[in-house]
Amino acid sequence: MSILDTNTVDFIGTLAEQDLVVLSIADHLEWGEGLTNEHLLLLQEKINTYLRYIESGEIYTSFPSARGKNLAVRVYFKHEPPHEAQAFIQSAAHILQGGGVGLETVVEPERGPAH
Repeated sequence: MSILDTNTVDFIGTLAEQDLVVLSIADHLEWGEGLTNEHLLLLQEKINTYLRYIESGEIYTSFPSARGKNLAVRVYFKHEPPHEAQAFIQSAAHILQGGGVGLETVVEPERGPAH
C-alpha cells in the first residue's frame, strides 16, 4: 500500500508508552518539476481518507484498541518535501488538530545495503 492507494489506510499501530495510535502513510513519490501539485493532490486525498476513517468511527470497529487513545497521522516521505509542500502540510496539520488528530512527518530516504 502507498500514497497511490488513496482509499486505503496503509498502516495502523499503537505506541503504548505515548498512549497514541498512529495511522501511517507511505509516500515514496518524488517531488520535482511539474510533479508537486499532483503529488499534493494525492496526499490530500489520502489524508482525507484517513480523516473519514477516524470521523466515521470505523477506526474503533477495525482497531478497537484505539478507543480512548490520542490519534495521529504520520506521513513517511522517501523524499524531502519542497517548500510548497511544507505550507500544505502545515495547513493540513492545523485542520486535523481542530479535529483532535495530530499530523507528523518523517523523511526516511531509502537506505543502501548494510556493509
